[in-house]
Amino acid sequence: MTRHRYPLRALRGDLIGAGFGTLLAGGLLPALRPGWAGALLLGGLAALFLGFFLRTLARAWQVVEMTPDALHLSGPGIHRTLPWDGIKHVGLRYFTTRRDRSGGWLVLTLRGAGTTIGIESLIDGFDAILARAAAAARANGATMTDDTAGNLSTLGMLPADRATGATS
Repeated sequence: MTRHRYPLRALRGDLIGAGFGTLLAGGLLPALRPGWAGALLLGGLAALFLGFFLRTLARAWQVVEMTPDALHLSGPGIHRTLPWDGIKHVGLRYFTTRRDRSGGWLVLTLRGAGTTIGIESLIDGFDAILARAAAAARANGATMTDDTAGNLSTLGMLPADRATGATS
């Protein structure tokens, strides 16, 4: 069994940005005393930033465990288990932060056995999780989009002939 967590150093920027946005938008409400439209806008922004801050904080407490039989995700209010032989769909999306696509992150989504587990590449040991999930997907004949197949092929985790036969 292996355990994987999101390192706080990887989440620090999101936590600082969301905290700053919450304080700024929330602090402007009493300082500016805007009309109802301005209050709705600033209040909405403060709520959006606060939600993102709480979501990021919850991710810092999440633990992903890989056992020989299943992938387990646990954290505040989350307890999910997906058996490796139950994976029916795999998604691997790349989100770029630069126009030349040189920076960004991956999001792995696994579905099957009545559950969905999503894992971002910021987590420690993401490569090991992705390799095990790709192997299980191949063994199960799991469905995937053309983009997912292309991403897995680029990373060397899917034969090129399988990448061209993906489903949309």
